Amino acid sequence: MHSFLRSLVSLSLGCGAVFLWSAQFSFSEDAQPAATPVKDLYGEVTPAEFAKRDDVQQPIDPQNFNAKLLSAAIFHRTNAVRVQHDLPALTYSAKAAVAAQKHSEAMATGGYLSHETPNKKKNLSPYERLQNQGLMPQFTAENIAYNFLLRYQSGKPFFTREKNGKTLYSYAPDGKALQPHTYGSFAADIVQQWMDSPPHRKNLVSAEPTQLGVGAALSAAADGLEKIYSVQDLHAPFPEHP
Repeated sequence: MHSFLRSLVSLSLGCGAVFLWSAQFSFSEDAQPAATPVKDLYGEVTPAEFAKRDDVQQPIDPQNFNAKLLSAAIFHRTNAVRVQHDLPALTYSAKAAVAAQKHSEAMATGGYLSHETPNKKKNLSPYERLQNQGLMPQFTAENIAYNFLLRYQSGKPFFTREKNGKTLYSYAPDGKALQPHTYGSFAADIVQQWMDSPPHRKNLVSAEPTQLGVGAALSAAADGLEKIYSVQDLHAPFPEHP
């Protein structure tokens, strides 16, 4: 038997949109063992050290999009914010990362922002997606959002022009071209979107989760302004029995 409290809020903020989902469960089963960290991205490195990596400071190239790097950047940025609020950093969960990545890709492909899958007979909840990866946490919360690859203010009129075979975007006909986010700036921006929304902030700086998995997926927009969808799956396993 189990019980849960579910909360779903839809908001439009700044450069993109965010959604959240949270649940508390009670089970008698043992906790799942923690996954082995990916050493190159989630090893013994502080958020500040990770932010200084050369690849994290590089502009995001849609032709060579590195989803793993962006997911790690969002992960470390999340922990940086938690530490600022006197909370312990979350540990990396490979299984939660798989669930988050799959849902990011589904939203990017389908062009929707939802905790479930629209128009499907089986609409998996965030908890069910974690369960499909072999997890059975006592607490889980999910934040989802998208933001533009370019540093573009959502809803603001823009102009396009061609230069050297590339399409440039600007706020004026011959204005300065909008620049792409770096992996680090995108991570900081999307985490700030969640922090600017009280319900999402509550998930992100909650004392209940201990582990985190992040996903990120690129989706080309019809107007050429590519969007990147991201998912945070925060959870806490049941304590191990002595």
